[in-house]
Amino acid sequence: MAEKTKAELEAEIAALKAQLGKENKTDDNADDAKLKAYLEEEVPIKLFKDGEKYKDDLVICLNGTIVRLKRGIPLMIKRKYALLIENCDAQGIIAAETIHDAENGVENKPELND
Repeated sequence: MAEKTKAELEAEIAALKAQLGKENKTDDNADDAKLKAYLEEEVPIKLFKDGEKYKDDLVICLNGTIVRLKRGIPLMIKRKYALLIENCDAQGIIAAETIHDAENGVENKPELND
């Protein structure tokens, strides 16, 4: 068996890396297209409405796009906006819990495993 030189092995490795890079870019482009299509899908939503705090339209901004949503009626909005609303709601809950804990002297310390 003929042994390959170091230069030949390095050339093969470089060629394989280049091939993998091309395949990964193609996969990344396909994944990006799937993600974009997923985020652009229309989903149903109905925003809570009352006569006090939640009576006005909800205005959201995502990447420079401003969207005004009516409260109290069923709407179809892009998933990216629905996810933004869900994320904001979740952050609001965490903030309220943190404030409540701070006011009541509760410290959130992670449990240590022995």
